[in-house]
Amino acid sequence: MLSQQQASLDLSNLPPVRTVVGPRSAPSVVVIDASAFSPAYNYSLCEALSAAGCGVTLAQQGASKPNLARAGNFEVWSRFYRGSHASGGIQKLIKGADHFLGMRQFVSACEAKQPDVIHFQWLPLPIVDKLYLSRLEKIAPLVLTLHNTTLFHGSPSSRLQGLGLSSVFRHFSALIVHTEFSKNKVVELGWCRPEGIHVVPHGILECYQQPANVEPAAVAGEQTILFFGSVRAYKGIDFLIRAFAQLPAAVRAVTRLVIAGRPAMDTSELHRLAQSLGVDHRITWHLRFISDEEIPGFFRQATLVALPYREIDQSGVLMTAIAFEKPVVASRIGGIPEVIKDGVHGRLVERGDVDGLASALHSLLLDPDQRAAMQKALAVLRTGTLAWQSCATRTIDLYHQVLRPAIAT
Repeated sequence: MLSQQQASLDLSNLPPVRTVVGPRSAPSVVVIDASAFSPAYNYSLCEALSAAGCGVTLAQQGASKPNLARAGNFEVWSRFYRGSHASGGIQKLIKGADHFLGMRQFVSACEAKQPDVIHFQWLPLPIVDKLYLSRLEKIAPLVLTLHNTTLFHGSPSSRLQGLGLSSVFRHFSALIVHTEFSKNKVVELGWCRPEGIHVVPHGILECYQQPANVEPAAVAGEQTILFFGSVRAYKGIDFLIRAFAQLPAAVRAVTRLVIAGRPAMDTSELHRLAQSLGVDHRITWHLRFISDEEIPGFFRQATLVALPYREIDQSGVLMTAIAFEKPVVASRIGGIPEVIKDGVHGRLVERGDVDGLASALHSLLLDPDQRAAMQKALAVLRTGTLAWQSCATRTIDLYHQVLRPAIAT
């Protein structure tokens, strides 16, 4: 857990550490995710880069820091959105204005620190961010990880938030995506040339492996299908409820569907669907923010994890399920098939195929030997190219590539 001293660290008070990075030295890097959209990913990446010898600073908003047991071996600059504590539409207006101030302070801090690389994870307001990218690229090469090619998952505000996105890519020396699917889509959209796009897999999120402080209630003898993550329309929860209703009554009687995550949509339709299908009493709804302390309990109790998504590039929930070696039943979309092999690590079904989803759930629930074999395969997957050591090595190799022109001059 981060100390108070780390949380309040101001980069502008730190001495410059800019050095000429040789082929074997580890560069210094500032990783920025102003809105902390992907805290577990950010902390895992920063820990892995730090373990590989990089000097690492994470820049993010001060609130909502994750309570991750392994975090802390890097510096934190948390001066974004300090005044954004109102609610509703007012909060969005204040946060937008606050972003200007935060980015201005961030540029000044980077000018003082002089990192070798500045690595963006997200661009919360591209139309604002691009005003500062020109100054930042004079300090150090800029790298952007594009976690999702559908901006903000197509939320109602995505069109406004995405203004100016297509014009920001010219400021970045390299673009990281997690899958070949995402690389191909970026090329199709014309955002970046293929040679500027680098595939670095999303690492396994093992940061939630600490003992759970809060265990969800469980019933002896019951199996659990877990849906975990923010509740949004593109997640396909309606498909999952319909598939669950198709399971034989005897299977449903000993199986519970757990839906855990904070809603970002009206969930009344989901409740009505479950009631109309007569399965609401077999569903446990945790429609709220799930704290980091609770996450291990949900995954450890799960028999399998369901990802019935309508669209996705890559999934942090998938990477968490792999960390806990839980077989997954997922839609065959985006980059998921690049990670999960059907019948080896779980089951893949076509998007929106409720019958196929029900069949896949049924077969895994009835076959503990198959689940055990999948768990062994997932354990192997954890230690390969999806391990953070491997992801950090590939990321550092990319840093050296974008630094070569500066070394040559």
